[in-house]
Amino acid sequence: TATRSPRVASPLHPNHLSLMRKLLSLGLLVAVLFSALTSLAFLRYSLRFPVPRGRPIGNNVAHRRTSLLQSATSDYMDPFEDLPDEATSRQSPPSDGTKCSMRNCFDFSRCERGFKVYVYPQAPGDKRSLLYSKILRALKESRYLTLDPKEACVFIPSVDTLDRDRLSPDYVHGLDAKIQSHPLWNGGRNHLLFNVYSGTWPDYSEKLNFDFGHAMLARASVSTDMMRPGFDISIPLIPKSHPEKGGRPGSLLEKGQLFPVKKKYLLAFKGKRYLTGIGSETRNALSLIHDGDEVVLVTTCRHGKGWEKHKDAKCDTDQQKFDQYDYHDLLQSSTFCLVPRGRRLGSFRFLETLETNCIPVSLSNGYALPLAEKIDWSRAVISVDERLVLQLAQIVQSIPASKILAMRQQLQFLWNAYFASIDKVILSVLEIIHDRVLQHQSRDYYAWNLPPGALIADSLYSPYLPALPFYSGLGLGSLVEEFTAVIVAYSVVTKASAPLFNLIREIGKCRGLVKILVLWMCDTMPPKPPQWPVISVPTDVEVLEGKDKVSVFSIY
Repeated sequence: TATRSPRVASPLHPNHLSLMRKLLSLGLLVAVLFSALTSLAFLRYSLRFPVPRGRPIGNNVAHRRTSLLQSATSDYMDPFEDLPDEATSRQSPPSDGTKCSMRNCFDFSRCERGFKVYVYPQAPGDKRSLLYSKILRALKESRYLTLDPKEACVFIPSVDTLDRDRLSPDYVHGLDAKIQSHPLWNGGRNHLLFNVYSGTWPDYSEKLNFDFGHAMLARASVSTDMMRPGFDISIPLIPKSHPEKGGRPGSLLEKGQLFPVKKKYLLAFKGKRYLTGIGSETRNALSLIHDGDEVVLVTTCRHGKGWEKHKDAKCDTDQQKFDQYDYHDLLQSSTFCLVPRGRRLGSFRFLETLETNCIPVSLSNGYALPLAEKIDWSRAVISVDERLVLQLAQIVQSIPASKILAMRQQLQFLWNAYFASIDKVILSVLEIIHDRVLQHQSRDYYAWNLPPGALIADSLYSPYLPALPFYSGLGLGSLVEEFTAVIVAYSVVTKASAPLFNLIREIGKCRGLVKILVLWMCDTMPPKPPQWPVISVPTDVEVLEGKDKVSVFSIY
């Protein structure tokens, strides 16, 4: 067989050798420049963000040490820059109150002592409606009340702001002067105002006719366009006869009407028909889908002053149908109850359908449903665009019995938990603000939307929802958040029962704990690894020396 002879390298041409020497020199120059730039970057970083020159010791895993190379080449970030402005309260409120948010119109520093609510004392000559008196009583009986304004996180004026309809006998004149003259007003920051009626005939504007400044608004019949997201709170339109406390348990529990799932009528409505003006177009179309069998939608035009002047050909026929049905019997006997807009977006009918366990069909474009910041209404309410009014029957007929049963059960829970009485509505508003302010104690979606509800599931007992007896069997274990516990140690450990070791043992029992980091600030050396408590997660000890003790909180 033929053999392959070895290849012999040919000598380089002199020109090639010269080119290689130039390239090598250029490479060395680039390396020197890169090294110099890296050193400067590291020096700049070290001056701004000193790294501890400690000796890490610990047990269970390899000791943690900051990587100098990674630190030197990463972007430095001020540890306070990443905090939300709510916590630092750095932003000044905008001049226009309509642009308010919790970030720029709420002073979180007032809540450092906890979430407390202060109600202004009633000034001589203050006019109060019966409903506002009940609201103030609910606030004064809440667990958050404080009599010392210096402790307060939220302030409630005593002057009645509920009714801003100029034609109403409950309308309060000169509201600007009454509110703004109070020494605690401060432009409305950290204040909460309640309102159920805004505007008047004929346009029923949502403007309140007074300067509410930077105050939060708890409003009824409000549109999503007028709501300041995460700042204002939508509440239901509350009738004067609504129970102040307790309330009825709801028809599903009171009369055992869980079955049959579908009731006598599929869809029902009995109410006013407006001949002219805002809200008239939708209600005028209801007679077109009334069949008197499954769908009962009856209206009357005999209401208000001077209705005869606008009477049309349908008024008499509509009145005959209207008189055939009892309002409360329709609510009790219907699977779905229509809740169309009136002159305003909201209606008393919304709470009535919840109480009678009739699934609301909301026909009010842009309406901000009550407490929608926390409550998932898609599980209990059917929302239909007003332009689809003629398709209402087909829409509700397409909903299966299984979903109807689930929605009725959810309605029963929501009614009992948040809407059965005035105090439950008002306390729900306070709890929403509480969850915004003390976010580490806030309740999540499940606490608000599963029985028994957020008014009972207190996060002070445990922030971990499955730890509460109501939720232990719901398979929510995967919702636990993981965290690292940082302990700053100043006292010398001399025995196994030392407070530091006891603390580590107790923290080691917490759900979601993935690591404990002990920052050793003592002048003596820490105990050796075998002496530290053995727990189910790693315990790392970082020994800090000299100036590192001063910069420890900047580092971590």
